[in-house]
Amino acid sequence: MNKAVTALAGLVVAGSAGAAAVLPTSYSMANGSGTANGGQFNYWDRSYSGSGATMTDGAALAGGLGDLTDGVIASGNWIFVENDAGTGPYVGWNSSLTPNPTVVFNFAGLVDIDQIRVHADDSGGLGGVRLPASVLITWAGGSASIPVVDPDPASTAPSWLDFSGLGISQVSSVSLQFFNADNWVFIDEVSFATASAVPLPATPALALLGLGLAAATRQRRRR
Repeated sequence: MNKAVTALAGLVVAGSAGAAAVLPTSYSMANGSGTANGGQFNYWDRSYSGSGATMTDGAALAGGLGDLTDGVIASGNWIFVENDAGTGPYVGWNSSLTPNPTVVFNFAGLVDIDQIRVHADDSGGLGGVRLPASVLITWAGGSASIPVVDPDPASTAPSWLDFSGLGISQVSSVSLQFFNADNWVFIDEVSFATASAVPLPATPALALLGLGLAAATRQRRRR
């Protein structure tokens, strides 16, 4: 099953619920690694739409979107879903070529971000693949270094890392740096959201009070 790592206390706002997605317009990073750097397969971002060599280990990619934002969530560990063509769902970075990889996400205009979710492979060390040891989130005016604690060490299924209550306000970009816990970090999806206000339903007492006020107003008008 998928697991969730809550890295920060969730933001609680009276009278609000739910979240609204914040969609990146592009992201930039070093391309994933592959057979040229100790991989059994190639773990590139082959679907990346921007500039850069999508079939070259560690190549600089910029100005586009790809595997990390395509909505495709890996159903299994890298060994079952990756291939030589590099078209699998994960982007994988080998620490010998790209230690502690950083991905910079860009947005249209200024946005607020309360939650970041990262879907990562948790192979428990198979092939040197583990969840990142920590994630450094950086934005204009602030940063948060968050250790990743696996809540279910017995499971090696892919994991959702859920960083909530961030309170990031009015930024045009956010960077995520994944610190290695082993030789490889594998990420296949990153999503962003901001808290969205939703009116809470009125309680029966409040509803009765509203009816009473309305009746009193009508009686005053009759006079």
